[in-house]
Amino acid sequence: MVNVVDMEVHSQSSLKSIGTEAIAIRNTMVWCVKATVSELRSISDIELFVGSAIAFFRDSYAVVNSGLNENRDPYKLTLAGEEFYIVTNQKDIIEVYKNNTSLSFDVVVHDLMLSCGTSPDTVKKMSSSPPPYLEGYSISGLNPANKSLLHLAIDFHHEQLLIGPNTHFEELTDVFLGYINDFLTWGHMDRDPELPVYKSADTMELSLLDWCGKLLIEAGTKTYWGRALWQMSPDMLDTFYSLDRGMWKILFQYPQAFSKEVIAARNSITGMLTDYYKLPFEQRSDAAWFTKSLETESRAAGLSEEEMAAAIMILFFVINGNTYKFCFWSLCHILADGDLYAAVRTEIFPDHNDSSEPTMKHLANNCPRLDSVLSEVLRLYTSSASMRYIDADTPIGNKILRKGRRIMIPYRQLHERTEVFGADSMVFKPERFLTKKSLKKSSCYRPFGGGKTLCAGRFVAMQEVMSFIGLAMYRYELEVVNQGMDKAQRFPRVDSKKPTFGMMSPMEGDDFRVKITRKF
Repeated sequence: MVNVVDMEVHSQSSLKSIGTEAIAIRNTMVWCVKATVSELRSISDIELFVGSAIAFFRDSYAVVNSGLNENRDPYKLTLAGEEFYIVTNQKDIIEVYKNNTSLSFDVVVHDLMLSCGTSPDTVKKMSSSPPPYLEGYSISGLNPANKSLLHLAIDFHHEQLLIGPNTHFEELTDVFLGYINDFLTWGHMDRDPELPVYKSADTMELSLLDWCGKLLIEAGTKTYWGRALWQMSPDMLDTFYSLDRGMWKILFQYPQAFSKEVIAARNSITGMLTDYYKLPFEQRSDAAWFTKSLETESRAAGLSEEEMAAAIMILFFVINGNTYKFCFWSLCHILADGDLYAAVRTEIFPDHNDSSEPTMKHLANNCPRLDSVLSEVLRLYTSSASMRYIDADTPIGNKILRKGRRIMIPYRQLHERTEVFGADSMVFKPERFLTKKSLKKSSCYRPFGGGKTLCAGRFVAMQEVMSFIGLAMYRYELEVVNQGMDKAQRFPRVDSKKPTFGMMSPMEGDDFRVKITRKF
C-alpha cells in the first residue's frame, strides 16, 4: 500500500446536453477534494469535480497543469462524459507508444470522423477488412493485403510522405516547393488583390499571417487535390480560417448553439470536396498520388462522393492547419531580432553568393541556426496531443489504466520541462538547439508526436517552412513596419488557452505588418 496523489477533473454532465452557455457557466466550477490511499498500480481518488467542462474550454492548458504532481503520474480528466488518462511522464509515454496490443488508435479515428460529419455507415464501410468492394469492381492492385480503407489510407499517406520503397515523396515535394517558389515571386504577389495592403514599384506591405496563410494553404490544397478544388470557391481561404479557428469545438463536441460558424465552415468545405469528386477525372488529374489512389479504392468499396468528402475533411484540415502558423511564428522571431535576422540571412546565401538561390539541400544541411530557430518554434508553439483508446486494462508505469477510457498525451507539458530544456524553458531561445544538439533526440521533445501516430508529414512540413523562409529572405529585404512615431509593433501574443491540435494561433487581431523590398 502506498499513498499516491493523483487528480481527476470531473464533469457532472455531458456538454452534449447543454443547451445554452448560460447553463454551462451557471454549473461551472464546483470543487470538492477527497484524498484516499490507493493500491500500487491503480489510479488514486483525489478528485476535482468541475460542474462543467467550460473550464477546460476557457483554459485547457491550466486545467491539464492542475493535475500534474511531482512524479507526473497519470491522472484522470473527465470531460464531456468521457474519461481521459493524462500521461505526461516521458517513460510512461514510451510505454504507450510501444503498446499496440491493448491500446488502439482506430476508435479515436472513428470519433474524429464522426465529429467531422462522417456518417456511422461510412465509418463502418471504411473500417471493414476487407473493404466492402462492389461486385465486379476492377482490381487496382493497390490493396493486396485487403486492409480496411482506414488502414489503407495510413499506408498511402506513408508512401506519399516518407522516403522508402515505392515512395512518392519527391513527386509531392517537387510540386509543393514549386508552388511556393512561384507564389513568392514579385509578379505573383503584386497581382494578388488581397495580399498587399500597400505597394509601390519595389516595395509592398502586407500582413505576415495572411502572407504565410494564403501561400501555404493554397499550396497545400493544390498539391493534394490539384488546381480544381481551390478554384471552386473564391471564399475557400476565409472558409478555411473559420474552420481553423473553431475546429476544437467540433472535435470536443462543444454545444452546437455556440459552434454555428465552424459547423457552417465544415459543411461548406465538405460540400466543395463533394463537388470536386463529382468533376470528371480529367479535370483533376493533377491531384497527388495519395488523393487519386484513395479515391480509386473508396469508389471500389461503394463510397459516394458525399461519403468520400466527409471522410477526407479531417485530412484537409490537418494538411493545411499547422504549417502556415509554424512559418508565421518562425518569421516573427527572426524579424523581431536584428541579430538573428542577420545570422539567418548569412546562412541562407549559398557560399555567400548573391547570384544563386538557396536549394533545399543547402537549407537543410548548411543552415544550423535556421534549423535551431525552427526546432525552438516547434517546441514552444506546439500544443498538440496524442490519443489512444484502451481496449483492455493496461499497466502504464505503476498504474493500471482501465478499459474503455482514453489516453491523452499533451506535448506542451513535455516541451516545458525545466530539467530537460533549462530554467528558461518558457522563453524563446533561438540558439537552444544549436548549443545543445542532443535536445532533438530527447524523449521530451515530441513536436510531431510519436509511436505509430508519428506525423508522416514532418519532413514535408520542415521543407515547406525552410523553402518559404529561404526564398523570402533571399529575394527580399524584410522588416517589421513601425506603427508611427518610430513605435515598434507589439510582438504577437499566442492564444495559449484554447484546446488545439497542432500549432497555436496568435490572439485574434495580433499580427506583424511587414514591409518587403525586392532586391532583384
